[in-house]
Amino acid sequence: MSKLSNWPPHDSEGVEATPSVGYYTDGSNTVLDVGLIKTMLRVMLAILVLGLLGVGAYAGFVTWTDRDPPIAYKTAPVVRGDIVSTVTATGNLEPLVKVLVGSQVSGTVTKWYADFNQTVEQGFVLAELDKDRFKATLDQRVAAAKAAKARVEVAKAALADATLKRNHAEKNFGRDAATELEFAEAKVAEDQAQASAHATEAEVERAEAEARLAAVDLDKTVIRSPIKGVVISRSVDEGQTVAASLTAPTLFTIANDLTKMQVNAAVSETDIGRIREGGPAEFRVDAYPERRFHGVISQVRYAETIVENVVTYTTLIYVDNPDLALRPGMTATISFEVARVQNALLVPNAAMRYNPDAPPPQTDFGRPAKAVRPQPRVFRLENGKPAQVSIEPGLTDGSFTEVRSGELREGDSVVIEQTGGPRPRMNVPTRTPRFMG
Repeated sequence: MSKLSNWPPHDSEGVEATPSVGYYTDGSNTVLDVGLIKTMLRVMLAILVLGLLGVGAYAGFVTWTDRDPPIAYKTAPVVRGDIVSTVTATGNLEPLVKVLVGSQVSGTVTKWYADFNQTVEQGFVLAELDKDRFKATLDQRVAAAKAAKARVEVAKAALADATLKRNHAEKNFGRDAATELEFAEAKVAEDQAQASAHATEAEVERAEAEARLAAVDLDKTVIRSPIKGVVISRSVDEGQTVAASLTAPTLFTIANDLTKMQVNAAVSETDIGRIREGGPAEFRVDAYPERRFHGVISQVRYAETIVENVVTYTTLIYVDNPDLALRPGMTATISFEVARVQNALLVPNAAMRYNPDAPPPQTDFGRPAKAVRPQPRVFRLENGKPAQVSIEPGLTDGSFTEVRSGELREGDSVVIEQTGGPRPRMNVPTRTPRFMG
């Protein structure tokens, strides 16, 4: 290894400088390490080559994946069939006749005789209240009536005595044995006695009426079924206190006949104009998801129901329930048939929404997607290209639409979707950066 005469290097002031990478000190001399420098150059060259290869691979990948795929069309045939327009709503099942049995008097329940699902006849004793207080009240009213009758007898005796005195005064006045004032006083006393007798007779009638009222209250301690039916609810137990105020508390709920029921459906104001009494209705309940029940619209009420600014109208649906599968309170999802066309020419609604001239859809993360409304035309596939065909749409069920007139024929293929073509661009909303002050 050769010695370098001008090493180690010095700065401008003659001070020896610190050796850099690639040099080493051999005794008093600094020697250049050529092998280390070559190794570093090879590493840097390899890194540069790998970087260029990565950039080229990324550019090729972007170019390959950014190419638009070829356009393809998804079609559906034009068919014939029946189409039914329906209106959907929800409601609850109720018996045709449901009676809430309560108590008109207050008291403690001593016994009850009817339980859930029990069949009862009209007049059947459902429960009894404590009668002691009501019996005592009745006895008190009867005694008061007897006392009033006794006062009537006293009043009649007083009237007879007053009449006798008036007759005696009248005779004496005729013989000039009594003055006119004495005769007038006797007559007034007779009138007062007669009025007192009438008053006591009225008191008897009032006392007897109070006794009858007490008897009615005593009879109401026995709670009876007003109709023949089935007990679907019992809200009372022995020892429970019943407090009857302005409204009678409900103790039992009795349904007249569970084989005949009705659905109380809430129909939106936008659909109520298409509902007609006597029309058919179909519904299902969650208890039997595979079963469909059928009924008839029995009433469309004019009274509105407003809940959170949503207006609905109650529609009653009569339904037979011979196997008692339907129970009161079940939630029903109803479908009303409002129109039907048989053997109609049908096109999918997706074909009426398709538009080949529309710009490719954009993915906007800031706004929800907008639904495309069906248009009165479709695109028929001719020679691999969509050709517009105008139609006159008719009835629709949400999936298919009736074609009343136009150039479409059964079996024609109409475009319902386009795949390929220009790729949709993502519209990512940007935000203005906020700087902290």
